[in-house]
Amino acid sequence: MESGQFDTINVRTSDNVTLGYSIAGLGSRLVAQILDNLLAVPLTLIAILLYGGVANVFVTSTEGAGFAAAGAGFFAAFVYFGYFLVAEAVTGGKTPGKGAMGLRVIRLDGSAADFGALAVRNVIRIVDVAVVLIGIVVMFFQPQTRRLGDLGAGTIVVRDRAMVTLAAAVASRAADEWRITSASNVRLRRAPATDASVAAELPLGASLFVLQRTHAADLWYQVKTDDGSSGWVLGRLTALLDPERRGRTIEAIALDRLPNLRLDPDKPKPEIRGIMMRVPKHVYVRFDADGAKGSKPS
Repeated sequence: MESGQFDTINVRTSDNVTLGYSIAGLGSRLVAQILDNLLAVPLTLIAILLYGGVANVFVTSTEGAGFAAAGAGFFAAFVYFGYFLVAEAVTGGKTPGKGAMGLRVIRLDGSAADFGALAVRNVIRIVDVAVVLIGIVVMFFQPQTRRLGDLGAGTIVVRDRAMVTLAAAVASRAADEWRITSASNVRLRRAPATDASVAAELPLGASLFVLQRTHAADLWYQVKTDDGSSGWVLGRLTALLDPERRGRTIEAIALDRLPNLRLDPDKPKPEIRGIMMRVPKHVYVRFDADGAKGSKPS
């Protein structure tokens, strides 16, 4: 896990993709707790009434009544705290209150909280609640708003990531299906990270078929090149490409880069070889292995 600002965390998955999560604030967690109490407290009261009814049938002595009263306390705690454990375990880290507030419990590495972690955080919840609400005090001073249960279980409460519908995914894929390199020597990497190994270097104007994209701060595209190679390229080194208008796209990129190029025949620029286009003043410029040469049309 990487911590940027206190209100966000970045986690790197096993596929070397970085995901960003917003950390749940103290206010939203308190509201979620109140909503959960609206369910947990009535369930606990009902459980105590049922327990009391059963105890009245079997308890016939004063000593037995004392044990029954102690048992009622343990049973009430079991039902109240068990509500949170069962709810989080069944729904993948969300109680009804958390779900209403758009919150979820996850592990610090970004994976789903397993039953063991949920059990630990909810057992320690007894301390968080019973010791003068120490959990609220800890969350107030803890940079990631984690209570004692979270610290002990290695969990954190985050805002649930929005689900992407199939229609939205298809629309995004269609819009970015083809891209083109807008710089020379663009590195095709084996993972979406600047320190990942390089599979190939792509020339300016290379067509790229988009397989998928990341949604982190640095946008990466997983692409397939014309020669069948696949890998990841940094989004800012590419431009949107309409295959039917490829020539115009390359022309626009070259015109944008032309002021930075020296038209020197002795310094070839093989990364843009074979591209011919018109530049202002009706001068055609051809970039090839012999360098950039200017000529007027006949």
